[in-house]
Amino acid sequence: MAGSARVDELRRGLDDAERHFQTAMRRCELLGARVIRARLLYERALRQHPQAEEQFRREGDFWTVAYAGRTCRLRDVKGLRYLAFLLAAPGRDVHALELASAVAGLESTSAAASTADTLLDAHARDAYRRRLAELGDELEQARDWRDPERAAGIEAEIDALTGELARAVGLGGRARRLPSPAERARVSVTKAIRSAIKAIGRHHPVLEAHLTASVRTGRICTYAPPGEAPPRWAL
Repeated sequence: MAGSARVDELRRGLDDAERHFQTAMRRCELLGARVIRARLLYERALRQHPQAEEQFRREGDFWTVAYAGRTCRLRDVKGLRYLAFLLAAPGRDVHALELASAVAGLESTSAAASTADTLLDAHARDAYRRRLAELGDELEQARDWRDPERAAGIEAEIDALTGELARAVGLGGRARRLPSPAERARVSVTKAIRSAIKAIGRHHPVLEAHLTASVRTGRICTYAPPGEAPPRWAL
C-alpha cells in the first residue's frame, strides 16, 4: 500500500508539473514571449531525455557544422563566432555590444556605449569657417585680377571644405555625431550574422532555414527556434 501511495503521489506530481508547463506555454503564446517559450521547451527536453547533439565547432580556420544528419565545413568568419555564442545560450537575450565584446575577447565598454564622438570638434569647425571666409576674399580678388586659374583652384578648395563641413554639421548647425559603440555593434553584428547564415546556406540549406527562423538580430540578439525545443549543440 505504501508503494502504491508513493506511485500515486509521483503521478500527481507529474500531472501538476505538466499542467503548470502547459499553462506557462499558453501564457507565452498570449504574450508573444518567444524567447521564454524557447527556453521552457529547451529545459523540458533536457529533463525528459538526452538529445542528439548537433555540431557547431571551430577547428582552427574552419568550422565543422552538423545538423539534421548533414555535415559541412566552413571557413572561419566572425559571423560564425557570433552564431556559436548564441547557440550556446538558447533563449537568452544578448546585447549586440556584449556579443561583439565577447567574441573579440574584450571587456564590455558600457560607459562608452552611451557616448558618441562628433565628426569635427568645435575648434575644427571654426577653423573651417575661418578658412572659407578667407577663401571667399581670395576668390573675389582673383576674379578682380582676372586670374581664372587661381580662381579655379580657390573654388575647388572651397567645394572641398564646404563638403567636409556639411558632412560634419547637421540641421540648424548642430554637429553630427558618429554612431555610438552600441549602434556600431548592432550594425556590424547583424551584418556578420546574416552573412554567415547565407554562407551556411550554400552548403546546408536546411540549417540556413533553421537559423533564419531562429536567430533574431539587432540591438538584442537571440537564438530561439519557434515552436520547438532548441537542439543541443556540441560547441
